[in-house]
Amino acid sequence: MKGQVLVRLDATQAGANDTIVLNQLADLILRKSRLEAELSNRPWPDAGVAPPTTPVEQHRLDVETDLYRSRQALKSQKGQVLVAQIRQADQAVEGIAAQQSSLKRQYDLIRSELDAVRKLNAQGYAPITRVNQYERQVEDLTAQQASNASRIAQYKTQASALQVQILQIGSEGQADSARELKEVDAKIAQLAQEQRLTGDIRDRVEIRAPASGRILGLKVHTPGGVIGAGDIIMQMVPDLDNLIVEARVDPRHIDQVRRDAVAHIRFSAFSGPSTPEASATVQTLAPDVMINEKTGEAYYLVRLAMAPDSLPDIIRAKLMAGMPVEVNIETNRRSAITYLLKPLTDQFRRAFKEA
Repeated sequence: MKGQVLVRLDATQAGANDTIVLNQLADLILRKSRLEAELSNRPWPDAGVAPPTTPVEQHRLDVETDLYRSRQALKSQKGQVLVAQIRQADQAVEGIAAQQSSLKRQYDLIRSELDAVRKLNAQGYAPITRVNQYERQVEDLTAQQASNASRIAQYKTQASALQVQILQIGSEGQADSARELKEVDAKIAQLAQEQRLTGDIRDRVEIRAPASGRILGLKVHTPGGVIGAGDIIMQMVPDLDNLIVEARVDPRHIDQVRRDAVAHIRFSAFSGPSTPEASATVQTLAPDVMINEKTGEAYYLVRLAMAPDSLPDIIRAKLMAGMPVEVNIETNRRSAITYLLKPLTDQFRRAFKEA
């Protein structure tokens, strides 16, 4: 019956290979989901991740979740360190700015006193040493203010650089995720192709009947038997479908053969006083000439369809693939052309009959 299992091959290796590839694919698909979440800075696992239903799936999810959290924690720790350094720089700027305010007040006072002492010195009421003393104080305060201004600029530059590093942490993490995602996509495509092959092999461990019919020449009889590459396992003669007959036509007569031409099939393999016959029609003609490697004979291959209802019951019950037949194709000029030889003892008809 069509679809019936005829031979079941050992599926151990095929199933194992397919399972390995499927597990690798599942790992990569989950990793891709995690990398996409890292790339878009969103929480993971999210609603798009299917809940695990087996211990293997749970382990797979746990591994990717731990990796996601550890990478997020590492970025957070780096960011926190930089934020703390920025806060320290800001605090240093605030402290120096307070010193600057104090120095400014001192400078204003000393400058005022210097102006007063200079007037007294000009009037002869204050020695020049006092003037020099106030001038040195003014110079010292000016130098301190300049130094503090330089330190404030350095701390602000440091804080700006730290801000840039914080941004780089995120961008570098996204760049790493994008690079890994590209590699994962390539591996997924490769494994998907491999899975199609392993899945096809797994699906083909059961050899099913392509049509209803009879099995002939079964080569496998015991469990554990070995089938070599290219070996013929069995042959089938379909019950209902048209039977296909292949005939070799002499190149000198190929111009007389047309599609849908009526042909008469004589089954020379059956012994008896008369050879059984059936009708058929030409289906296809080979476009190029072919050569028999053993004999060197040139011929055109013609395929003919033979309807089951045209076969006598005795033939239908005994028909086997590969049986020799004699094919007579009706042409415009002759009633029949013989293309296949049968044993001379069966008196093959090979003469052309004029229409």
